[in-house]
Amino acid sequence: MGDDAHTPTPPYSQTTMRNEGPLLETLTRRLAECPAEFLAAPRIGKGGQVHVAAVVSDLLMSLGGQPLSKEDAAFFQRTDAKKHRNYFAVVLITCWLLHDSWFRQRGQFADAARQLLLAGLDELANLIKAPQLISDPDRRE
Repeated sequence: MGDDAHTPTPPYSQTTMRNEGPLLETLTRRLAECPAEFLAAPRIGKGGQVHVAAVVSDLLMSLGGQPLSKEDAAFFQRTDAKKHRNYFAVVLITCWLLHDSWFRQRGQFADAARQLLLAGLDELANLIKAPQLISDPDRRE
């Protein structure tokens, strides 16, 4: 997404892992079971089906945080489909993954999720088409 990326402070890449997370097998199985609603075309302009900002806001609240601000929601309402479609599709899949009960039960991951979804998926979205995250077993890891 390049120069259009919204950069929260502090950058997601500067966070460090301090505790063990969920089992990798649980998350890879969850990816494989991603429902069609999260694989539907993201709403961009008048096209697509899924309102990405709404999904992100719902996720953040389920993780114990606040919904997106108007400014942050605008980031997920861009209208350049060619430029943003895959990024938004990766965001939707990531929302599904982060909605796992392991994350929700702890109520402490909303800020990290917000940072990841706003600015931490550029490289991944530039390297792989979103459907491959689900369909390609090697990509799930």
